[in-house]
Amino acid sequence: MGIRQLIRKSNEISVLYIENNFQETSTKVKLLKTIFPNIHLAHNGQEGLDAFLEFHSTHGNYFDLVITELNLPIMSGLQMLDQMKLYNNNQRTLIVSDYARKEEFIDIIELGIDGYLPKPINLTRCISLLEKIVDRITFSKQKEIRLSFVDNLTKLENRSALLKRLEQDEASTIMIIDVDTIEHINLIYGYEVGNIVLKEFSQFLNTYCAEKNYVLYKVENETFVIYDTSEFINFSEFERNFNELLERTKFHKVKVMGMNIDFDTTMGIVMCQDKAFAKANLALARAKQENKKFFTYHNEFKEHEPIEYTMKWRESIKQAIYNKEIVPFYQPIVNKKQEIIKYEALMRIKQVVGDETNYISPIYFLDTAVKTKQYEALSTEMIKQVLDQLEVCDAIISINVSYYDIKEIGLLNIIQELIKTKNTDICSRLIIEIIETSNISECEYCIEFIQVAKQAGIKIAIDDFGTGYSNFTHILDIKPDYLKIDGSLIKNIHKDENALALVKAIVEFSRKLNIKLIAEFVHNKDVFDVVKKLGIDEFQGYYFGEPKKHLGCN
Repeated sequence: MGIRQLIRKSNEISVLYIENNFQETSTKVKLLKTIFPNIHLAHNGQEGLDAFLEFHSTHGNYFDLVITELNLPIMSGLQMLDQMKLYNNNQRTLIVSDYARKEEFIDIIELGIDGYLPKPINLTRCISLLEKIVDRITFSKQKEIRLSFVDNLTKLENRSALLKRLEQDEASTIMIIDVDTIEHINLIYGYEVGNIVLKEFSQFLNTYCAEKNYVLYKVENETFVIYDTSEFINFSEFERNFNELLERTKFHKVKVMGMNIDFDTTMGIVMCQDKAFAKANLALARAKQENKKFFTYHNEFKEHEPIEYTMKWRESIKQAIYNKEIVPFYQPIVNKKQEIIKYEALMRIKQVVGDETNYISPIYFLDTAVKTKQYEALSTEMIKQVLDQLEVCDAIISINVSYYDIKEIGLLNIIQELIKTKNTDICSRLIIEIIETSNISECEYCIEFIQVAKQAGIKIAIDDFGTGYSNFTHILDIKPDYLKIDGSLIKNIHKDENALALVKAIVEFSRKLNIKLIAEFVHNKDVFDVVKKLGIDEFQGYYFGEPKKHLGCN
């Protein structure tokens, strides 16, 4: 590669360099600054660790490369790297040292170091080693970018790829297709069968798109988008193609486990519109609302009612945040003896109308909070109040978090702060319930969060298991402590054979993996008797207690 090419490739690589008593004017430091413009310097192990954590707090990611000596004051190089690996197990590291004992070499190997450079530094060897490390970093970054635009199940481009493409268009023509059949297939036959059907249906759509000069995307769990790549749209031809797709879908079947499964779909259509994806979703929602096979968006489409609703709740949420009226309610979770063993924290907004005080459930305002970019403030306040409650109360409390909370709000940083302050008691009584609305195991940041949380003693639960993207194989990657079976499977389990069969499969699966189960929505004795007999460990629902503002704890 050579030093000139190395400099060009390293332009955007972030580096942390730690050396005892280095000189800014030394040839070595000058060379590193030339190769890595984005370099940070530290004099000792503690200063290096602080810079490492500060960089992550500021940028949301870790240094691409850490270069360090072993013999550092305050905290040794190996101690520092050991701490860094707790936060980022994949941290790339180069060690520069004039000596290393046998024991240190063993530790270096166990830490997974990318390279070892003995002193005095040989320039040729140094450049050669940096070339290899930079190539690895560049390859990993490119792979990460590629994977972020691909659906893991079907290998189609995903929602992010579609939105990136739509940004380049002044107007776009798309069809959004929701496979309504999948929810029933998942419940009756299981999620493995559901995935097989989804993959087969994606191949069916892909074949159709290849014939028509269209591109297929998978944007949600059961939702696809067909994008018309034509520069000039022939409306008559597009309409003919759409009718052809409707007809072909009607007669298309897939054979799984000896059964012929057909497809029930709903579609939303947008032709030559800006904000095409949002408008296609509105058309899809209208089709479902009116029980139609499809709906086409047009400029006279009546949107004022949902907009008025959104505006009303936007102001209510804004006032609640300003007036500190975000209130956690706590619902008990019991064991088989119906003894309270923990609580789930549930968000409420306090509203005072005249002499009457009401506490509003998120079902009325959460979607609006996301749309109006107020969700972060709501979630941050909720997490803060639960942590405050854990400080003054000896109860075990679980709290719901989403992918957004983990990635954007910086929940990982909050957990790391708890570890830093050695607040192990709070960690041991905190359960993080990750909402199972997306494929968590695909999210590298989520997996990292789960690893750090578990190391701190925090328990992990997967909420709403049995709906959405639930797939038993993905649980193997996450290794949660608890699965909370979704209420839609529990509430009628005493009279719904399909729900009973699915929950039995979940129980058997969980026992083999030593994962505890919690049944939600237990609302009467009949339901409790069934789920208890199945061997579920813990229970939650109005049969045991409704959510209340105050905890019954010391």
